[in-house]
Amino acid sequence: MKSLARTFMFGVLNLLFNSEVFSRGCAILMYHSVGENRVFFTVRPREFERQMEYLHKHDYSVISLSGLIERLQQGGRNLKKCVVLTFDDGYRDNYANAYPVLKKYGFPATIFVATGFIGQSMDNAYHEPLPMLSWGELKEMAGSGIIDIEPHTIHHKKLTELSSYEATAEIQESKKEIEEKLGKKCASFAYPHGSSSASVEDLARGAGFLAAVTTKEGIIGQKNWNPFALKRNSVDSTVNLVVFQAKLGFSNVLYHILKKYVSPS
Repeated sequence: MKSLARTFMFGVLNLLFNSEVFSRGCAILMYHSVGENRVFFTVRPREFERQMEYLHKHDYSVISLSGLIERLQQGGRNLKKCVVLTFDDGYRDNYANAYPVLKKYGFPATIFVATGFIGQSMDNAYHEPLPMLSWGELKEMAGSGIIDIEPHTIHHKKLTELSSYEATAEIQESKKEIEEKLGKKCASFAYPHGSSSASVEDLARGAGFLAAVTTKEGIIGQKNWNPFALKRNSVDSTVNLVVFQAKLGFSNVLYHILKKYVSPS
């Protein structure tokens, strides 16, 4: 019932604030797993295909995260109907299920990997460990020209709960390993669990990154944007096509404002 009410509200907001008309910024979408499992953050492959098809058919400009940073640094122009695709953690199904679809449409994406889990598996709240990407798969995707591999720390711990020394090591060592293994320069970072603070942002900045992404929802516009606290809209198992459409524009922003006032707790 709650899901139906949510979909209805998003549907109404989509009619009133069509994302193609009211889009004044860029939506960074945050995915995790794309597969057939019961974990909340997982998107079914058929749904992911539908979502990418929607972006293609409706002429959204799907750009890389580095491309967005460049546009923002140049004044935030050309952000209308702009979308950035990101994936957190580094699940193997990103390679098996998402990568072929991204290649089909020529959509760039950034995968943030927790280097300590590469080639292993990662547990979750549902206690259904999911296999992670291998270095071979990461190298193949990085060589495609459409997938950018960036760090998500080593052990996927909340940085705000670590000492400055520990947090620095998690950030810098994961960056170093990816740069050495893939022969590239890392420019962006994702905070595990979205856990950040001003001091953690400073650590990311000090590590040489140009930007870092959070898990806070919103649209990236040309004004008042913090390169080390970029907002992202989560796409998970509860996101149908109506909700997905809202995640691309102002409807999602307004929904969270209304939700805050209706359920202030």
